[in-house]
Amino acid sequence: MSYAGHMLDTYPRDFNVEAGVLATTMDALIECAQACTADADADLSEQNVAELVKCIRLCLDCADVCAATVRVASRQTEYDAGVTRPLLEACAATCKSCGDECEHHAQRHEHCRVCAEACRRCEQACRELLAAMLGWRRASSTVARRRPTAGGWSTCSLGRTFPRRLDWRAELSGLRTRCSRDCGGAWPVRAPWRRPPRAWPSD
Repeated sequence: MSYAGHMLDTYPRDFNVEAGVLATTMDALIECAQACTADADADLSEQNVAELVKCIRLCLDCADVCAATVRVASRQTEYDAGVTRPLLEACAATCKSCGDECEHHAQRHEHCRVCAEACRRCEQACRELLAAMLGWRRASSTVARRRPTAGGWSTCSLGRTFPRRLDWRAELSGLRTRCSRDCGGAWPVRAPWRRPPRAWPSD
């Protein structure tokens, strides 16, 4: 396990994404930054350095972007997806451009081939972390929409889930009587069940 993984294991709070995906992305970012820095230096030592100017520029850009992204991704306290997500998107795009350019020189220069592989791996890791962040956001928004009331959640005789403390909801859902907290889910029904609104009005 890398130091990134070890550090995440010691983090005292919960993560906003799966720790394994985050650790893999951080490792890929660190390795890509190093590979791009080394490749730019190796390009400068080649006889045909004039042909590698674009490659050098992209490698330096990619190294800087990866370094900035891994620093921000390492900070999970008071996490703000609005900051991390654009950085990951920019990093994935930069890695793709750098990887494409390095592949143009891969047959002639082995260091460009190695750098291209690092860029591809980092691009994929960034996209996987973005997908994980999107999945977490959808799950959290679903939970927020289904905010339980003080009575918690219960299941009626139709197998539908409702807040236990019903007042206006009893009429809306077609229940004959107002439900109590210990109804046990056996609620008499007088009309077909209708879906409650997405957002529960405040009590």
